[in-house]
Amino acid sequence: MYKITVEKEGYLPLSDSVRVRLGETAGVEIILETFVTQSSKLSGEGSGLLDEGKYEEAIAKFTEAIAKDETNPILYYYRAVAFEKSGNSDKAIEDYQKSVEMKPDFILPFSRLGIIYAKQGNFEKAVEFYKKATDLGAKDATILYNHGVCLMNLGHREEAKVVLEKLISLDANYSDAYYQLGITYLGLGETAKAKELLQKFIEMDPENKNALLAKEILKSLS
Repeated sequence: MYKITVEKEGYLPLSDSVRVRLGETAGVEIILETFVTQSSKLSGEGSGLLDEGKYEEAIAKFTEAIAKDETNPILYYYRAVAFEKSGNSDKAIEDYQKSVEMKPDFILPFSRLGIIYAKQGNFEKAVEFYKKATDLGAKDATILYNHGVCLMNLGHREEAKVVLEKLISLDANYSDAYYQLGITYLGLGETAKAKELLQKFIEMDPENKNALLAKEILKSLS
């Protein structure tokens, strides 16, 4: 599974995921939205520092850029990424939220907020932000998967089922989704459907870390 983030000056950054299997070719389509910025030079320098892992320097550069362009959501997003990578989740959350306040249809900050809250074990907040990302049309399989798993952790099986089925409709090769969906159906008491999904999961991905557990579940159901 590859996570791809596409960035270009004058456009909003966007990310997607693609699974590449041995001997197969995979494709991903990403359409960027134009966005005019007044601080492209500073933003570019900050992005370069971010790519080099110089997070504190990147934070300083994006702070400088924000001082010149205070209403630019992209700058807050990138500074949030730098804060997140440096381990400062509180500051990252603050900047991601500023970013979406300025541009409510900016998908990436919503998905990053979901990830941070999920890592903290706050699944209610994680679901809130993952849902906003998916409602905005996010087609990143990883976002949908994380959204579904967080719903499962909260015991919201019917909602999890809808999200995971949407994921499979977008990416029929996302094997982990079949496992999670099988467990969801099992929790809903739909044993036949659960068995079908778990069997498909094992056939698709026999080396997966959950394959042995899926086999044990199938054995107990039989």
